[in-house]
Amino acid sequence: GYSGANYHGSASNGTPDYPSVEDTLLSTLLKLGYIDPGSGENRLAHQISFQRASRTDKGVHALRNALSVNLQCPPSDFPHVRQKINSSLPEDIRVFQIISVLSSFNSYRLCTGRNYSYYLPVYSLLGPEAYQAFIHEVKENATNIDADTQHAILNKHILKNEELDLQLDRANSLCAKFCGTHSFHNFTQKNDASPQSMCRYIVEMHIIQSTIGNVPYLAIRIRGQSFMLNQIRKMVACILCCINQGLPESFFDSLLQTDVQKFVPMLPANGLVLENMDFHCYNAKLDRIQPFGNAKGKPKIDTLYHSHEIDYFDAKIQLEILRKEEREKLMAQWLANTSFE
Repeated sequence: GYSGANYHGSASNGTPDYPSVEDTLLSTLLKLGYIDPGSGENRLAHQISFQRASRTDKGVHALRNALSVNLQCPPSDFPHVRQKINSSLPEDIRVFQIISVLSSFNSYRLCTGRNYSYYLPVYSLLGPEAYQAFIHEVKENATNIDADTQHAILNKHILKNEELDLQLDRANSLCAKFCGTHSFHNFTQKNDASPQSMCRYIVEMHIIQSTIGNVPYLAIRIRGQSFMLNQIRKMVACILCCINQGLPESFFDSLLQTDVQKFVPMLPANGLVLENMDFHCYNAKLDRIQPFGNAKGKPKIDTLYHSHEIDYFDAKIQLEILRKEEREKLMAQWLANTSFE
């Protein structure tokens, strides 16, 4: 797992001036002698067979991600190797588990699902009346307004419990519309690819009330096979805009139609966390070949693997999200300056 706050994404950016999670991890493995020094830090080199299950953008966090790489050590040493790697890594990157896999294993191709959460301050969900009052007050103070002032104004308009429940019901109704197979061409960077090639399957999406520390928060949970660049941040932004601006469901529905091209705003990276992944097809393959000895006793990938270390890191990531929001007022600024055109 890792906190993305200090990194320019998980994947290499090709320059030391923009550190990434993978560059930091691979340079540590190289320094400790656990990857072939002849390959340098070239993650594409055949010697290290490097691949990741998911890549995350700048500022996005991960409680669990999976990387596959050829380590120069026997499996019996993995517990000691894990401790040694963690002692050499920055505190915001942790290795929770190392297991031996089949030689044909590719963490990207064999990952059949990704689970994400997006954490939102409660005041993100205002509804049309409170949102319009907030925007009106922001505009009245437009000549002398900063992020702190926007935040103070926003706090005046936080919904009471009954009103919040109503907006949560509306949000969950929109979340359900994303489920299934749709073209998400309006929810990623514009390019020349056809809308049909941008189809993705969303298994589940819903929003719940949560807390970070003792602070009330909202959490959107989303599970899907795979996601495109910026897709989740735009999906959640779309829900907030539709509810706060009081847009009809027909407008929301149109964004999933292949013949509609529309700009969709994007939320800040700070609240997004890659929570977990699914490797059930790989595990099924192990079950199939294990009786014949072809798996050589290799363990399944336990995506629900749990430890106090993971719990601690989960709480740490959530507190970082909260503190960054409190410090920089990201959502207050976003709400004050973002809408569908």
